[in-house]
Amino acid sequence: MPSIERRLHACLYALVALGACARGPQRVAHPNVLLVTLDTTRADHIGAYGGAHAATPTFDRIARAGVLFERAWTVTPLTTPAHASLMTGLYPMAHGVRNNGRFRLSPAAATLAEAFAAAGYRTAAFVGGFPVTRAFGFAQGFDTFDDDFGTDPRGRARNERPADAVAARAIAWLEAHAREERPFFAWIHFYDAHEPYEPPPPFAGRFASSPYDGEIAFADSELGRVLEALRATGADARTIVAVAGDHGEGLGDHGEATHGLFVYEPMIHVPLVVEAPWGLPRGVRRPDPVSLVDLYPTLTRLAGLPAPASVDGRDLFGGTAAGPAVYAETYFAAEEYGWAPLVAVRQGGAKWIGAPRPERYDLDADPQERLNVAGKDAPSDAALMSVLGTVTSASASHTLGHAEGQVDDDLLQRLQSLGYVGGGGTGAPAAGAAHAGRDPKDGLADYNESLRAGELLRSGGDAVPSFTRLVSGDPDNPEFRLRLGMAYKARGDAAAAEATYRDLIRRYPGFYLAYRRLTALLDAQGRYADSRDLWLALRSHGEGALVGLDARLAEAYLANGEADKAEAAAETGLKASPDDAELLTLAGRAAERLGRDPDALKRYRDALASKPTATTALDGAVALLRRLGREGEARALLEDCLDRSGGDPAVRERAARR
Repeated sequence: MPSIERRLHACLYALVALGACARGPQRVAHPNVLLVTLDTTRADHIGAYGGAHAATPTFDRIARAGVLFERAWTVTPLTTPAHASLMTGLYPMAHGVRNNGRFRLSPAAATLAEAFAAAGYRTAAFVGGFPVTRAFGFAQGFDTFDDDFGTDPRGRARNERPADAVAARAIAWLEAHAREERPFFAWIHFYDAHEPYEPPPPFAGRFASSPYDGEIAFADSELGRVLEALRATGADARTIVAVAGDHGEGLGDHGEATHGLFVYEPMIHVPLVVEAPWGLPRGVRRPDPVSLVDLYPTLTRLAGLPAPASVDGRDLFGGTAAGPAVYAETYFAAEEYGWAPLVAVRQGGAKWIGAPRPERYDLDADPQERLNVAGKDAPSDAALMSVLGTVTSASASHTLGHAEGQVDDDLLQRLQSLGYVGGGGTGAPAAGAAHAGRDPKDGLADYNESLRAGELLRSGGDAVPSFTRLVSGDPDNPEFRLRLGMAYKARGDAAAAEATYRDLIRRYPGFYLAYRRLTALLDAQGRYADSRDLWLALRSHGEGALVGLDARLAEAYLANGEADKAEAAAETGLKASPDDAELLTLAGRAAERLGRDPDALKRYRDALASKPTATTALDGAVALLRRLGREGEARALLEDCLDRSGGDPAVRERAARR
C-alpha cells in the first residue's frame, strides 16, 4: 500500500474508533474476554479473507462487527510454540519453546490467564488437541483447564476431540458462570483442521472434494454455537471476542503438505479478528503486519488491566495503525533432522527468510513467493537483515531461559499418533546456531520420501530400502536413522535394529527416543538388565531431570525384579511431579511387591484421584482389594472412577466386568 494511502487509512481508523467509543453497550470496568484459537487454519481458507471454498459465516460475522487483520503472522508453524507465544506475548527465542514435544512452557512465564486471574477474573480453558494440554505448561493461571479427552475402548488415551465436544464443555461452563458479576477470561481451542482431514456429517458430504475446508467449516459452526450460548446468557454485551489461527497448512504449496518445515505464507499467515462491545470500530480491515504476540498486550489493555511488564508484542489499538516488523521461525527441521532452522521477518510488504540460502520476497508484488530476489539488491538485503537482528536482539532482552525439557514417553507417542514426525528431537542444534546445517529447501525431497516411507512402515510394508537410502544420503540425520531401526524391527531383524539404535545413541547420546526404541526391543527379548543399564546411561549423560526418565527407570527395575530400586526411582520422580498418575502407579506396584499392601493401595488411590482414567492403577487397586477380601470397596472404587471419568469407555468396560 502506498505510504499516503496507509496514512489515510490510519486517519480513517482513528476517526471510526473515536465514533465507536461514543456509542454501543454500557461500558464496564473489566469486560469478559473470549479467546478462540483455530488450529492449522490458513487465512486464505476463511471467507472474510477471500477463501473460494470457505463456509465460515461465524468468523465472517465477527469480522463485519469488529477489526480484521489482513496480514497477521504466527510466530512458528507449530502448535505448542505458537500458543506459547500467544499466551505470553513473547517470541519463541524469549520463552524457549522451539518445537512440539520436547519443550514445556516455563512456570516463570507470565501468561494471559495469570494476568486475568490476578485481576480477579474467573479463568477457564477448553482445548481440543494434545499439544496445548497441561503437559506442556498451558494450565498456568486457569481455574478450570479442561483437557481430558478420555480413552478409547482399549483404554488408550485419546489425543484430540472434535469441535462439538469442546464446544459442549465450554457452553456448559458459560451457562454456569457467564451471568455472574465476576468477569471471565475463557480460551477455546479447536483442533479439527489438523491432518487427517475428516469432517463429520454433513460437512463430510458437502466438502467431499476439500475436506480441509470441511474441518474449518465444522469448527466455525461450533464457534457459532458457543457465541449463541453466550448471547443467551446476556453476557455478549460485555464480552470481547478474539479469534486467531495458530498457524496455517501447506496443502502442497512450496512442496509441503502439512506444516512445520517452512515459513512461507501458507504456513504462517493466519486469520485474526477482534470484536469488542465498545471502543473499537466495526467492519474495519487492518493492512499492517501484526503478530500473535500482539494479542497479550491488546487483550489486557482492552480489558482495563495493567500493561504487561515485558513482552515482544504491541497493543494493536494503541494509537497507531503501523507497527514494527514481525518475526517467525521454525526449528522443526533443526530439532528433528539436524538441518538448519529458518527465521523470517516481515516489514511492510518485504519479507526476508534467513537460511543457508537466504530468500527475499516482495509480498505486495509476489504474494505466492515465487520469485526469490535475495542477492539482487544488496542494500535491501542488508536492511532486512538489520531489521531481523533488531527484532531478535529486542526479544533476547525478555528471555526466560531454556524451556523445561519434556520427553515423557507417553507424551511423545501421543504426539506421534497425531502425525508429528518425531516429537522429541535430539536436543541439537544449539539455539544460537541460526544457519547451521542443511537448508530445508535442499532436504524437501528427502523429507517427503521419509513421510512416504513412514506411511509404508505403518501399513506393514518393508521400509528398510527407503530409509537405508535416506541414511546413506544424510548420515547425520537422527530421524532417518531412528526410522531405519524401526523398519528393521518391523522386518523382524532384531540384530540390525539393535545395531542401528546403538549407533544412533553413540552419535546422539541424549536422544531419548533412541533409548526408548532400543529398550523396548531389549524388553521383548527379556533383557531387562540391559534396558535398566541404558536408562542409567542416559541419566549419566546429564539427562536425569528430564520428565519421564524416573518412570522408565522404575519400569526397568520392576521388570528386573528390583522392587526397592523401582520404588526409589518412582518416589524421586514424585518429588518433582507429585500428581503424576504413572509414577504413583509404579510406586504402588513396587510397594505391593515389597509386601506393603496399605502403601500400595494408597498410591493406587492417589493415582486415580489425579486421573480417574488411569486404568493400570485401577486394575491394580481392584485386584489388591479383592485379594484382601474387600469386594465392596472395589465396587465403590469402580463406580467412583466411572462417575468422575464421565463414563470413559475403558473404565466402563472394567466396571461391567465387576
